[in-house]
Amino acid sequence: MLRTAIETEVHEFILAHEDRRDERGQRLVVRNGYKPTREILTGAGPLEVRQPRVRDNSADKEQRVTFSSSILPPYLRRSSKTTRRRHAPAASSGPRVQEVSSTSLS
Repeated sequence: MLRTAIETEVHEFILAHEDRRDERGQRLVVRNGYKPTREILTGAGPLEVRQPRVRDNSADKEQRVTFSSSILPPYLRRSSKTTRRRHAPAASSGPRVQEVSSTSLS
């Protein structure tokens, strides 16, 4: 599901820049393989993710566009859905609740 969302995001980015072409009619903004696989810790456990690369071949560096995923930020290693406990929960120091039967109240 995550892979599909990332691929769709890249595809939409490339389509948004489809009109950028060189003098031969070749697209300037193209897919360029994948970034290295990385592991993200999710609530369901670790997940390996490969993010597609996008390249802008414009000759003028000032006119180049860069792709940055809103789904998968560059330094994300842990999903916001995961919680991390640093210490074991402390034992309750409050009063203990005991069951009271109706016969002990008379």
